[in-house]
Amino acid sequence: MKVLFATDCFYPQIIGSAYAVYRISRALAAKGHKVMVVTPDVGGGSPQGDDNYRVTYVHSIPLPYFREIRTPIIPLPVMTKVRMFNPDIVHIHHPFVVGHGALWVARWYHIPVVITNHLLPESFLMFVPKAGIFDGATRSAILNNTWRIIVNFCNRADVVTAPTRTAVELLKLHGVKREVIPISNGIEFNKFNIDQKCDDLKQRLRLPDLPVILYAGRLSEEKRVDVLIKAMKYVLTEMEVHLLIVGDGLHRGYLEQLVAELKLDKYVTFAGFLDEHDYVRVFRLASVFVMPSQSELQCVACIEAMASGLPLVAANQYALRELIDGNGYLFEPGNPVDLAKKLVTILGDNELRTAMGRKSRIIAGAHDIDKVIEEYETVYEKLIRRYKCNQRYSLSTV
Repeated sequence: MKVLFATDCFYPQIIGSAYAVYRISRALAAKGHKVMVVTPDVGGGSPQGDDNYRVTYVHSIPLPYFREIRTPIIPLPVMTKVRMFNPDIVHIHHPFVVGHGALWVARWYHIPVVITNHLLPESFLMFVPKAGIFDGATRSAILNNTWRIIVNFCNRADVVTAPTRTAVELLKLHGVKREVIPISNGIEFNKFNIDQKCDDLKQRLRLPDLPVILYAGRLSEEKRVDVLIKAMKYVLTEMEVHLLIVGDGLHRGYLEQLVAELKLDKYVTFAGFLDEHDYVRVFRLASVFVMPSQSELQCVACIEAMASGLPLVAANQYALRELIDGNGYLFEPGNPVDLAKKLVTILGDNELRTAMGRKSRIIAGAHDIDKVIEEYETVYEKLIRRYKCNQRYSLSTV
């Protein structure tokens, strides 16, 4: 098949959906499909790839309040690239300029369309000023209008996918009428080998010989890493531990200041971004993984931690609930005391932690990228057959 991915966020942007699209598109090409990715230029990008895989860029500018995201000014360059590739199917990942350009071309030339929703409008409100003209009704209007944009866009697809059952139900609740299928964003399960050595990485990060609590992801406000840092004050009254924060983002300065104010410098390490070799090994340095975010439609980092055999402690909010089944605990969102209690329970019981880690591996196996690709191939093939049948029927009635 010739598959075109239209995405407004793509690797190396540090956004979950960007990594998901990169992973899925590469895996499809590895199976022999011809794949083109159309995405905004994030800094002088030129077309790259090989016979089966090509990434092509369109000129873009950064968004004012979302500096991590760039957008083309007009959709015309996107439309041109889609038409030149002449795909069998168009797979769109965001309802912005790139997505709209690809959708218009696909509809004009009768190409089947799959839309995957990665967006949770509630998380956008974290970026909206909490005072002045953005109080009350205005914030509610922003939320409702964002959902309306997503729903209207999805209703123009042939099939909609979302990474979890929670994400599917949210789309249906807000008015999506098309068929919506849960398909995980997937992970490369075999990369997260529980037997990998990482003593050199521990030395480079200067980690003490203490149990390590790990967070990995963007350091932005909606991830609520501040709750995890505050929980450390309570955990340290029960046991000595160390917090390792992997990742970077606009919120890092605030989080470093919070660590200093709470006098936790000795117990917290900010590792920044790690290359792929170190990233897949960093989970082996930890005893437990924490995701305090209140706006997750899946959380690939959690699944990667689970594939590495780690127990999980996550906020009891949205899709994070789907990841806990005997392999960890949910805590009250935004409550550092409750988070600390759950961490102390896991860290204080070796048998419990080991049993939870084994269960994590089992759950994560269902998200292996090979299984994800098989599900997408089934969706694509079914749509392509439907369009060909409809076309034959139309011709036979002329």
